[in-house]
Amino acid sequence: MPTNYAPRYEEEFPWSAPDPKDCGSARCKWCNKTFKIDSMGRVAFVSHEKGKLHQSQVKLQGTNMKIPFPSVVQTSADIPPEKALGGTVAEAATAGKELQVEPTSSTSTHSGNLKKYVLREKVMVAEILWTLETVFTHNSNRSASADVVIFPKMFPDSDIASQMRMGRTKIGYLITYGLAPCFQDDLFKILNSTSKIVIGFDESLNKIAQRQQMDISVRYYDEMKHGVQSSYVGSAFLSSTRANDLLVGLKECFKAQPGVMKKIVQISMDGPNVNWKLLKDLSAELRDLRSSSTFEVLNIGSCGLHVVHNAFKSGAQKTLWNIDDFLYALHNLFKDVPLRRADYSAVTGSSLFPLKFCGVRWVENQRVAERACKMLPFLKVYVNAVKKQHDRKIKESHLDYKRSFVTVHNSKVFSTIAEGINDPLLEARLSFLMSMAATVEPFLKEFQTDAPMAPFLFGALVNLIKPVMERVIKPEYLKVNSKSLVSVELSDENLLTSNQVDVGFATKASLKSVSAVKESQILFFKNQCKSFYVAFLQKIIDKSPLTYSLTRYVSCLSPQVIIDSPETAKKRLSFLLDHLVDKDHLSGTQADKILVEYRTFIDEPKVKSACSTYRREATRLDTFWESILEQSSSKLPNLLVLVRDICIMSHGNATLERGFSVNKDCLIVNQEEESLVAQRIVYDAVANVGNVKDVVITKKLIQYTKNAHQRYQEALDKKKKEEDDSAKEKQRKREATRMMKNLELKKAKLVAETQKELASIDKQMKDLTK
Repeated sequence: MPTNYAPRYEEEFPWSAPDPKDCGSARCKWCNKTFKIDSMGRVAFVSHEKGKLHQSQVKLQGTNMKIPFPSVVQTSADIPPEKALGGTVAEAATAGKELQVEPTSSTSTHSGNLKKYVLREKVMVAEILWTLETVFTHNSNRSASADVVIFPKMFPDSDIASQMRMGRTKIGYLITYGLAPCFQDDLFKILNSTSKIVIGFDESLNKIAQRQQMDISVRYYDEMKHGVQSSYVGSAFLSSTRANDLLVGLKECFKAQPGVMKKIVQISMDGPNVNWKLLKDLSAELRDLRSSSTFEVLNIGSCGLHVVHNAFKSGAQKTLWNIDDFLYALHNLFKDVPLRRADYSAVTGSSLFPLKFCGVRWVENQRVAERACKMLPFLKVYVNAVKKQHDRKIKESHLDYKRSFVTVHNSKVFSTIAEGINDPLLEARLSFLMSMAATVEPFLKEFQTDAPMAPFLFGALVNLIKPVMERVIKPEYLKVNSKSLVSVELSDENLLTSNQVDVGFATKASLKSVSAVKESQILFFKNQCKSFYVAFLQKIIDKSPLTYSLTRYVSCLSPQVIIDSPETAKKRLSFLLDHLVDKDHLSGTQADKILVEYRTFIDEPKVKSACSTYRREATRLDTFWESILEQSSSKLPNLLVLVRDICIMSHGNATLERGFSVNKDCLIVNQEEESLVAQRIVYDAVANVGNVKDVVITKKLIQYTKNAHQRYQEALDKKKKEEDDSAKEKQRKREATRMMKNLELKKAKLVAETQKELASIDKQMKDLTK
């Protein structure tokens, strides 16, 4: 029968205490370590008492005598009186403040022990900082541990440097079982104190684990920092990414605090159908958790950044120009082939080489197309030189020829490039794509941020599509307000003729510079540009947040909308409140109060003045509204809550996209999934405060770090137990299989004997009938 902790143990072992989480364990108050007693009982206490760590604590506790009043000098006004004057040396040190003890005969021993204790604490802080630096700079554990070895030589006068012990295994468990759990616990404490959160997720292949890694982030309003924060929560590793698998992975990341799930009000995601199915399933679950039949997750569509990139790609593919094949081939022609690069430079005298084409984010290929345009004259010289050498080799095989030229001539990428440069309109095509990319790129740059941007999304998308519409749609159909702009049909009767379509100044200049091109070819080219515009606009209108009414409603918090048309802002707020009440995010009473406060608020002269001077590239929206509401002459508690709720809404998946780059930097060979998640949690915690030097080393962080080794051992024990259980289960299955085979043989033998006996009886019966 297992042994449970009993108070009688404290009589013999005064340093012991019960473990509140496990009745089969005990805790050492001096070592702050938990150990199992369920199988060993009193022997476990004796074994722990003989340990080196406990023995060192015994020596320290033996000197924990009260320090007399005259011996203590405060070094900080923050030291609590009960710690500085009446506490023990250990308590004073635990309070995190240095005490200076006068070297009297009664306190010299105490002073020496206090210095040792404080030194140990400082060493621990140094080890924490070095571990944080290792994670934040993506240094390997092995390299970081090697650096620590040289610290004593670098800083011979430092006791801290000489005491640091940082093996790669220790760095690993400090990250996974010390720092990461502490930072994650801090994050969940904040999330538990907030009323609403927005989560985001995205998946990518983890090449080490060879599974889909689903990263999950959270947006929330931080009362302490007075602003919206985005933090990494964790990752789920999935074998498949069906909607149900994604939902299970989402719950897995919140299993430590399942109550946080009830606070989800919006999901940030990209646009595959499986994600929309997840959104539907999650809304159903949240309705059950909230006991609400009308609750719906707020929806402003999928990530606008993804939609814009895909719209650009759709337009480019609709032209049938195959520009991507040309740019791919151009990069691959010179990739990892130094001889070709040398030949190209020797023949053309140019050191310009192509940039890599991105097949996912097409808008980012503006620089790629620009470089290709600059290379076109040199490429023609190079292609002619290669062809000339190839022909020479065929006609005059006895002469010397450049073998590398003949080799490149026979490659597929060369034939693609040779075919491309023979197109007289190639430069015009590249110029057109660059012109469109330049139109779209400002939107992508502006919304590639963690700052609150949802109230600006509607206006930004309208400003994005309106110039494109003006290039291809007849002016009389564009005399509508921004709301009706998305309802303009892209039918032939509404579109300009191919000759009237505006292709941009750069493209026009390229067309003028081309000689020997028929008018019909130019007209056909403009018709292809027209196809690009229509496909681009259709994708934006169908898939972007622009088509969701909520995107327009939340723009009531845009200072620009308030200045341009206060009445429009009031109407949009009214629609927003209606929407929130219908989806059970607000009560009707709250909505009424917010509407009254908002109407009064935006009519104040101070508010109008502040909105007219607001620049979103200089000031975050949450910071702006917080400061304005604090300065307001009226008390506006309900409006403040709404502002915070709208500011946490996500405008795209920029945070998660950047996280994939961090994942790539953190990945190492044979890395455990748990280790990668821990590194991401620590990295994100450091990034949120700025840098390693900005991290506050709290007593809680030190305590978690001290307990890291114990958690590491417990994890190893648990893993070993699981492996043992698995081995036993396999052995049981093997034994069961063996017994089954024996029984089957026995059964077969019995059946054979029975059949033989039956045959004998049948024969006897047959003989009797005769």
